[in-house]
Amino acid sequence: MEKTILFNIKTEDEFSVHQVDPGMTGTIDDGIQCMDSFTQNGIPYLIAFKKDNGPIQIYEAYNGNKFIVAVPVAPLLLTTTLAAIINTDSDPLCLAYDGTSGKVSIIDIAPNLGLSVVSTLNIETGATTLAAFIYRKQLYFISYNRDTGHVSKYQITVNASPYSVSVQKVWSDKWAQGWTRFSFFQMGAENFFIKTNIKYNKVNIDHFMDDSGEGSHPVLNIDAPAQMVGVNNVNTFVDVKGFPYFATYRSNGETTFNRVYGNCQGWDTESQLTTGPDRELMLALTINNENYLMLY
Repeated sequence: MEKTILFNIKTEDEFSVHQVDPGMTGTIDDGIQCMDSFTQNGIPYLIAFKKDNGPIQIYEAYNGNKFIVAVPVAPLLLTTTLAAIINTDSDPLCLAYDGTSGKVSIIDIAPNLGLSVVSTLNIETGATTLAAFIYRKQLYFISYNRDTGHVSKYQITVNASPYSVSVQKVWSDKWAQGWTRFSFFQMGAENFFIKTNIKYNKVNIDHFMDDSGEGSHPVLNIDAPAQMVGVNNVNTFVDVKGFPYFATYRSNGETTFNRVYGNCQGWDTESQLTTGPDRELMLALTINNENYLMLY
């Protein structure tokens, strides 16, 4: 069984999904806790954090001959349970969160892929979601605790000269408990995210308000259909025209690909297939302006 599975997603004319030849797909190390993707010098990469506090791993998404190729980098050790990339006008930043201590380390990813912690802050311990997004060139991230319902939004400021990164909490609230599998997408330059509730069996599509000091409001709030009950992962992606999609995965290998309606009031399932079972992580990638989905 291949440890890393990659699918190429075609959305033009007719929707189709094809697995990339396993012989052209590299392998990600064992024991990865969380990962995200970023672009540096126009090249897409993955950054991966190990469960055992091992060195951070970086993989080139495609090197011209093979997908998911390990790139040697100077070792950086961080205890990380959640990670999120945020792309800035300069270097990409990676937010690495330790759920036990509540510490967020902000990592600068240099053009040579050197990694350095440029700022840290302490937030609530036990957060189960960390997600970053950009609105009108302003950088934000949210944290949410599925067990307590506490949610906060933070604004990141990057100063070019002298280079520095600072963070300020701009909003907080208490949502219902049980929300999980948050995945963000942009439509019309506005920020939306889909989330599912495992306590109340709900699915929401939320829109973040324009004011940085405000939270989000649900555009869609429905009882979870059978398709969304018991899924392990949800990942969003958009096509070249900006239309949003999301993929779901459950541990028996069932994977669906879905197109969100323009009014965000639902979705159509474009494709369903059975893939490798018992995968822990799923990540949407953009390589050469094409959509891919990786299972690990």
